[in-house]
Amino acid sequence: MQAVILAAGKGIRMGEATKNFPKVLLLYKNKTLLRWKLDALPDNIDEVTIVVGHGGDLIKNAVSGAHNGKRITFVEENEARGTGFALWKTKEVLGERFLVLMGDDIYSPESIREATKYPWSITVKKVNRDDNSSRVLLDDNAKFIDFVTADKYRELKSGGGFAFTGLYSLEKAIFKHPLAKMKTKDEWGLPQTLVQIAPDINLRILETNFWIPISTPSDLI
Repeated sequence: MQAVILAAGKGIRMGEATKNFPKVLLLYKNKTLLRWKLDALPDNIDEVTIVVGHGGDLIKNAVSGAHNGKRITFVEENEARGTGFALWKTKEVLGERFLVLMGDDIYSPESIREATKYPWSITVKKVNRDDNSSRVLLDDNAKFIDFVTADKYRELKSGGGFAFTGLYSLEKAIFKHPLAKMKTKDEWGLPQTLVQIAPDINLRILETNFWIPISTPSDLI
């Protein structure tokens, strides 16, 4: 099985730390954010495709052609146009099933392993009401409806809900569908694209109790 790590972004919210340096090579507890993901991948992942853009050469130099027996390849994204756009760059090198992970977040080996069990899934984490992470909106039967901002979720629901961690398991059939453009940016989003096709697939909602999103320098601290 394959895994895709989206690592092309500029990490603007990290300020000077990523001005001339890729965010995935920043250190957390003496290990790069990229290494945290590579080390967490289970044995049934045998190939990793890393989408690179900003600081791509540094990423390539930091990671050899293999890691823990897993083959590593790179796909270039010269212009960052959203997570959907980035994933679509990899469609020629992917097999029937694969995981997608955000390059700047830290996941547990257990949550990644659980995601490999299902053809279509998203991994979520229960959060308190004040958390500003984007949420998944579920119906009364815990069936997926939409991805919404934290503010929008608080307008609709009383509790904290579930934050979306950016960990997906997908099938190659997703590429048969058109990419969805984001409403607020000139970008194509993977979450927005998944919303379009969710009624036609059996999308599992997997809960984890461990997820560290890295958005700002204070998150590393």
